[in-house]
Amino acid sequence: MAGWQIDRYGMSSPEQPEVIKLVDYKPPKFFITAIELEFNIDEEYTIVTSRLSGSRNSLINENNDPLILNGEDQTLLALKLGSKKIGSSKY
Repeated sequence: MAGWQIDRYGMSSPEQPEVIKLVDYKPPKFFITAIELEFNIDEEYTIVTSRLSGSRNSLINENNDPLILNGEDQTLLALKLGSKKIGSSKY
């Protein structure tokens, strides 16, 4: 992974943190107000269930830009908005 290094214990850690200058700062398009994580750890795999609560920043997100979640080396099993399942054609 670019920007990460493996230490002697096999753990990943970031190299130098990216410098963000005040002039480059942009207010967030979304506010995440709560995050809940549940881990089901098995010998062969781990399933992580996450629940995020939040809202659009209506002051700057006038174009209804999408919320983009970044992840690496993960398999998405399901995505729900509230209790409604979102089909893979939507993401």
